[in-house]
Amino acid sequence: MTIRRLDVRNFRGIRELTWRPAVGVNCLIGPGNSTKTTVLDAIALVLSPRFNVALTDADFHACDIGETLEVAAYLTNLPGDMLTLDRFGDMTCGLQADGTVLADPEDGSEVCLAVRFTADASLEPSWEVFKPGTEMVGRISAGARAELGLFRVDERVDNHMRWARGSALTSLTAGSRAAGDVVAGAYRSARQAVFDESHSDLSLAAKAVKDGATSFGAGPYRDLRAGLDPSGLTNGVNLVLHDGMVPLTSQGLGARRLTSMAIQHAKPGDHALVLVDEVEAGLEPHRLHRLLRKLSNDAEAGTSQVIITTHSSLVVEALPAECLAVVRSVDGTTHITSVPADLGGAEQPTIQGTIRKGPSAMLASRVLVGEGATELGVLRAFSAFWDRSATEPLAIVGAVVKDGKSDREALISARQLAVLGYPTAVLIDSDQPLTEEAEAARAAGVEVIQWADEMCLEQRVAQDLPAVGLRALVELAVELNGGEDAVRDAVQARLPAALQAPRLIGCDPLGWVDSGRTLETVRGAVGLTAHKKGWFKTETKGEQLGNLLLNHHEALATTDFGLKMRQVRAFMFAERQVADAVRS
Repeated sequence: MTIRRLDVRNFRGIRELTWRPAVGVNCLIGPGNSTKTTVLDAIALVLSPRFNVALTDADFHACDIGETLEVAAYLTNLPGDMLTLDRFGDMTCGLQADGTVLADPEDGSEVCLAVRFTADASLEPSWEVFKPGTEMVGRISAGARAELGLFRVDERVDNHMRWARGSALTSLTAGSRAAGDVVAGAYRSARQAVFDESHSDLSLAAKAVKDGATSFGAGPYRDLRAGLDPSGLTNGVNLVLHDGMVPLTSQGLGARRLTSMAIQHAKPGDHALVLVDEVEAGLEPHRLHRLLRKLSNDAEAGTSQVIITTHSSLVVEALPAECLAVVRSVDGTTHITSVPADLGGAEQPTIQGTIRKGPSAMLASRVLVGEGATELGVLRAFSAFWDRSATEPLAIVGAVVKDGKSDREALISARQLAVLGYPTAVLIDSDQPLTEEAEAARAAGVEVIQWADEMCLEQRVAQDLPAVGLRALVELAVELNGGEDAVRDAVQARLPAALQAPRLIGCDPLGWVDSGRTLETVRGAVGLTAHKKGWFKTETKGEQLGNLLLNHHEALATTDFGLKMRQVRAFMFAERQVADAVRS
């Protein structure tokens, strides 16, 4: 069984959703509270093999019980004889390639069976098959829904390790009374063993009750004694899988989830629909990779459709880009956008490359792409500083910084993310002409932030720092890059030829100013040297540079660097009015 279209209305955080899942693996990604798990819950609801489900007002969007809760799934690859005329064959509909639903199948459309779950203010659930656009509606029983082959892995994995109602183990012994007979025999033996036990305290307690009952006129009791409650036989089978003497329900979370999948996978029938919430839960990277390969192989073999959610960058990195689907929720409307493998375009980095260079960005609410490692380090320092005074820290806002690797790649990555629905900005140098890439990014909705005056970051800060800050910049360069001689000689080499003499002395940039060399000239040489020699071109060194700049953030506030960092902050904290004020 395969879901080819899903419609959800008025269910929990989803006011409305229409989604066309891929036939194979679908990995739902995106920030927290984007309704990823709710999508799985909706699928489990409409295809549930249970006879009943317990609903509350909270299952309705915004608790609005005045609107009907509705989940509809359009299904293909149905098992067995489900589409014969004596079952549901006269209820089939058509689904076109663009997702349009037809009352009847037509040439070029897929033959589907539409299954719908509804509930109203009475909280009474209803499952039915229906013919879209007509009044034709029919009942679909829990038994018929069980044939569809849904299995879900979530926090309730232990149930499938027990022979209990609705568990996968019970289905593996369907038609057999073995489990019930074993438990009944064991329970009766245990009752007899308790009767045969002559524990003095139990006997004394029973005698005291017998004597008291006689005095109250409740007797006479002939043989009052302790015994197991026979109603235990009707409270469920109570058999659980053991490894030797150890019940599997006492294993770690990862092992229990994997075992639950194995049990459900062993159920008879093909074309199963596999739902796994937070697929990484409890798993080490090597077991997680193996599970993803197993799920992908089954999907490729056509034996299952897989829909999973994740908050793990390892999962995002491991899966092909076309298996990812970005989930966004805006004012109750959930959008799910599949990631196309060719989003990069001709002669551009593919979306797969973009993802694997920064998979955590795919799990964020908003993304700032920095040009390189220096920018990443500086932004890391400033983010920590901003967090300390923020009403909502970046962890709640969901903003992350991604390394763009270069100016051109940063613009392309930002554009790709924006096309997928991520609010995106990019912080890049302005020393290279990138008009075409920058315009394409802006057209996709990217906020492009560049330093003024055709400068790189190092040149910008060397120009904008106060004199005492410039001295601190050179001191940091000496500390990180081989001592005074190396730094001074490198700056000397980048002075204009006419200003090479006299030789620079010491490592105080203010002392390098003389009758021929102005402070502006020295600033230019220091900034260019820092860039060309890579004084701060690692994340760690960039963060140290960022902390130095923060020591002078008040003096920098009205400079180009300060204004652009205000724009960065406004984007990351979603303070749009501040960003608009800076741009104006």
